[in-house]
Amino acid sequence: MSEKKNAALMDYEKIFSVYEIKWGYNDQQKRDTAQKYLKRILIESYPDRKWDDLSELEKELFIYIQIAGYMFKKCVPAHKKKRIREKIKAHVSDVWLNAANDIYREKSKRSRYFYDKPAFDAIADDNKKTKAKKDAYKEFTKAMREFSPDTPIPSLEEWAADNEEAPKNINDYELRHILSHEAIEPNPVKTESKASQADIDHVLLLTIVKILREQKIADIDVEKIERCLTSINTFHECPIHPLMLQYDPDLETGRGGNLKMTKEEQEECIKRCQDYLRYMGMLDNLSFYEVPEKK
Repeated sequence: MSEKKNAALMDYEKIFSVYEIKWGYNDQQKRDTAQKYLKRILIESYPDRKWDDLSELEKELFIYIQIAGYMFKKCVPAHKKKRIREKIKAHVSDVWLNAANDIYREKSKRSRYFYDKPAFDAIADDNKKTKAKKDAYKEFTKAMREFSPDTPIPSLEEWAADNEEAPKNINDYELRHILSHEAIEPNPVKTESKASQADIDHVLLLTIVKILREQKIADIDVEKIERCLTSINTFHECPIHPLMLQYDPDLETGRGGNLKMTKEEQEECIKRCQDYLRYMGMLDNLSFYEVPEKK
């Protein structure tokens, strides 16, 4: 199928409806001109892909950003421009901020260490320790199937042994699988390698951040998101209190069969727990962006 035929498959009706364009009987030439422009931009933007091959996020980018200048200049009636601009801004803000959140949540899961060795070591009861490891393993396998379905999942025993040696996340298992595959074929024939959806989404996310800022829709603090996810991913629960939020004098003496913790150790643990809760609140509420004031 030629590139032109690929482009012809795009959803023109949806595009025109977004901009509330209703072609009249005498508008056929104008409509043909608009469709030719859309075909050209689509081919330039995605030369080797069909419209149906694009992700929903890529279609959103094309419809609401890439062709917006042309549509407002050549197709949208003057009396509708202000209202439609506001409608598109609201849509972009809602859909893309949610998309950004989804991508960052995936990044968080991929870099998370599901095997919490300090917490497991603190459990004295062997049955409870085994159950805790199995529960964590179930979470790990679920995340692997969702975010890295082509990577072999280790058995519970292999996973536990791997993480006893050094903590490992989904990205680590992906890399190990790639390296082991290359070791079998030390001199593989170089072929074209399709970009992963994770890589595409990452670039799309950075594009979204840039566009939202330039269009004065929202200013996303990427560094704040990175600090938040790093804190959450590296958080280790206190072996005695899962979330320790206040000083416990009994821990200094070890009364009640508890492990001993000095006041300084408790204060350090309390601060980590408070930071963890604060960052979890940020993630849940998407507190990573500011909306510019309208002038």
